[in-house]
This record gives sequence, structure tokens and C-alpha cells, in this order.
Amino acid sequence: LQHQGDELYEKQNYIQASYFYADAVRLWNTNTEAYIKLAKTHVQAKQYEQAAFIATRALTINPKLSEARYQRGIARYEQGLLKAARTDLETVVRFCPTHTYGLDFLDKIVFGTTTPTSTTTNGKKKKRRSAMVEEEVGLDFAFPEYGEVELDVAELSESEECARVGNGVPCRYYNRKEGGCRRGVECLYMHAPDERSVRDRLGRNVCVYLLLGGCRFGEKCVYSHEKEWLPEKGWWTDKAQVERMRRLVALEERNMRERKEIERHLQRK
Repeated sequence: LQHQGDELYEKQNYIQASYFYADAVRLWNTNTEAYIKLAKTHVQAKQYEQAAFIATRALTINPKLSEARYQRGIARYEQGLLKAARTDLETVVRFCPTHTYGLDFLDKIVFGTTTPTSTTTNGKKKKRRSAMVEEEVGLDFAFPEYGEVELDVAELSESEECARVGNGVPCRYYNRKEGGCRRGVECLYMHAPDERSVRDRLGRNVCVYLLLGGCRFGEKCVYSHEKEWLPEKGWWTDKAQVERMRRLVALEERNMRERKEIERHLQRK
């Protein structure tokens, strides 16, 4: 899903790209990379309110994501929330001084060399929120603070072992064997979730195909086939969402087959 989103983003088809990134987030709701890409597409599509919301979601998972804070700063600026935008960008350059885009954009705000697109329409001024209004709201613009720790492992199952990517091949022992993988962080295989699995509360990755009605690999599947420890709410608990996810997975499989066919064709040349 992210791969398809990336291809559409490169073609500047931002709205369509956002659909794939959003679906990637639904499949793996702690995937901060997908959140950041989704926020960027919303910024490019001038959907600034959505961009700020998505960037904040990424920051609640990991407050040290400078790119998420940068995207939120841009989104806030374009909404006319100058104080909030400046807070974000100052945080970015303070903790990530090599973030050149953040430095450049902050300079433009400080020296007034740029104007939010939300304040103009065909060159005409539009009414926007003033700094005074922002102060009266009394919001904590820096939330979540950069110094805050990531969410607890118990909440996200993202310990070093749980987040291990390894060689990209899912570890059957980690997902299916009682007691998990004995190799732990030294395992060569992947313990992190991917687009074919959903993380449960024990940190295991449950097979998406099982949740869609059946997995053809059965006991040979590398993912967990236990539903007991899944979060109480998710797309798998809603029939309409299950049907939608089934169509998405089918589309992804078809696109993957097409990509492989193209690769084989190119190799034969």
C-alpha cells in the first residue's frame, strides 16, 4: 500500500496517494512512516487541517519525529495559526539543526517573507485567526513535547524485539510459538508487523487473511492465527470495513502480480 502511495505521490496525484497511505495506517496503526507520508500528501493537497491532525497522531506515538512536527508546522501556518506553526518549527530546528527545510521556513515566518495561502484567494485577503485569538484559546501548541518518551511498550508492543525488521521475512517462531522467538533481538527474521498482519496486545502479528475469513496456509502460516488478544476495536470488528479491506488486499495482490510480471518482462529483454 505504501509503495502504491509512493508511486502516486511522485506523479503528484496527492489525493489518490493519501487513500493508500490511509489504508496502510489502518492496517498497521503504529506505522509512523505511513502517518508522516499521509500528512505530507494532505499538505500537498492543501488539506491543512487533516495534515495537522495526522501529524499529531504520529507525534503522539513518537514525539521526536522531526518530519512529522515540520509537516504540522507547515499545515498550521497555512491555516493562519502563526504562533502554533512557529512553535513547531522552532522545536524542529532546536533538536534537529540540520533540518534545512525547517530552518528556511522558520526564517520566512520570522522575517515575514511568506504569506499563508489561507489568507489569500486570487490575490485577495481573507480573514484568518490572529495571534491574539490563538493565545485566548490557551492551547499547548508544543503538544506532545519533544522530550516526552514514546508510548509504552505495553501499549504498542514496540520493544526492540517487537520492532525488529531483520531480513523482512516474518518470524514464524515469534508469531506462533508459545514463548515466542528464543533468539530475541538477534533473530535474523522480522518481528515487526507488516501490511499482511495486525499487531495484537501480546505483540504478535495476526494474519490479515485470517481476519478476512480464511488463510489458505493454515497451520503453515507464518503469522498468528489467534484472535483472542486483538484490540477490542479495529477494522476487523466492522463488517463493512472487513469488506472494504478485502477489496484493498485483493487490489494489492493484483498490483503485486502485475509488478512481478513487468519485472520478469524487463529481465527477458
